Amino acid sequence: MNSIRNICNTKSVSKKRKYLIKILIIFILLYIIITNSLSIMIVKGTSMEPTIMQGTILVINKFGNSEKEIKVNHVYLCTIDERPSIKRVIAQGGDLVEFKQGYIYVNNIKVRKLEVIHDSSFILENDKFYMLGDNLASSVDSRMIGPIDKNSIHGQVIYALGKR
Repeated sequence: MNSIRNICNTKSVSKKRKYLIKILIIFILLYIIITNSLSIMIVKGTSMEPTIMQGTILVINKFGNSEKEIKVNHVYLCTIDERPSIKRVIAQGGDLVEFKQGYIYVNNIKVRKLEVIHDSSFILENDKFYMLGDNLASSVDSRMIGPIDKNSIHGQVIYALGKR
C-alpha cells in the first residue's frame, strides 16, 4: 500500500515539476521579449512640454527603426549630443524643409511658428529626419544640430504613464 502511495506521489510531484518548468520557461521568454523590444524611461527636461511633462514615465518601442516605420509627427527616442532625447519628427528623407516669414514649412505646408533669422530651404537626405521638441524655447534639436540620422533614432514613444 505504501509503495502505491509513493508511486502516486512521485507522479504528482513530477507533473507539478513539469508544470513549474513550463511556467518558468514562459516567464523567461516573456522577459527576453520585453527587455529586447520595450524600454522604460523617465523624462528629464522640458523640451517636449506641454505634450510630455518632466517626470513622465515613457514606454518606448525599440523596434520600428526602419525608415518606413519612422513616421512624421510621431515622437521618438533619439541621441542628440550623445544624450538620450525625446523629439518629434516633422520631416523625413526627401522632404523639402523651408524657413520663411517666421514659420517652418515641410513640402509647402506650414508646420509651426519659428523665430527665423533668414529664409532658407533644403531637401532632407535619405535616412535623415528633422526633429523638434514641442517646447522650442528649451529644446536642443535639429534647428541647432541639423538633421538626425536614422541610426540615431532608437525607438518610438508608445505610451506615457504620467508624472511620477
